[in-house]
Amino acid sequence: MDHGEDRGERDQDHLVDLIRRRWKQDQFSPEIIRRVEGILDINTVEHRVPGAESARGFLPITSLASHSCASNSIKDKTNPKFVITRARTKILKGEEITFHYTGGLKGRFMRRKALKAGWFFWCSCSRCSSPSEQGSEINTLICSSCSGLVRPVSPLDQESIYSCEGCKDELSAKEAENREQELTKQLESFYRKKGFLRSSSWMGWRRAWS
Repeated sequence: MDHGEDRGERDQDHLVDLIRRRWKQDQFSPEIIRRVEGILDINTVEHRVPGAESARGFLPITSLASHSCASNSIKDKTNPKFVITRARTKILKGEEITFHYTGGLKGRFMRRKALKAGWFFWCSCSRCSSPSEQGSEINTLICSSCSGLVRPVSPLDQESIYSCEGCKDELSAKEAENREQELTKQLESFYRKKGFLRSSSWMGWRRAWS
């Protein structure tokens, strides 16, 4: 799969010019170059190891795995020479193998936008479809009026309002997204400093760190 119909022509045309004109490899048609580049971009997996160079490659299992925000496998990238795909839950015979294309701790807005930008689809997995993110509450806010839980009314709609289950106060999608970005910065800072998250209005974090 190369998602050629979704990809911008400007970068692809630059690559075609680079290969055919500058590298003098005009035996390859523009269509073939765009097709191959699309397959490489969409299906290869980045491999990062601290202290080593970053690389991309096709992996026999992982490159064929579909995405799910509640994936049943994970990439183990601790060895600079290998990428190991491990099951994170019991996978039955015939069951689809999935892994998370983006960071699992990202909120709904950031996670779905990253998937749309990088892989050209709006995720509608079981986690994205659930207002509570399958009970993880990773994207649930705490109401400033009554301390009730504030969740998206229509999780698969990026413009959905957020509503408090207690007092029924509402937040616009933009307000909820701004809150998510602020809290994401706090969480990333926490991981960098290996300290303690002092306060948060994100229910999932409050549950995890209280």
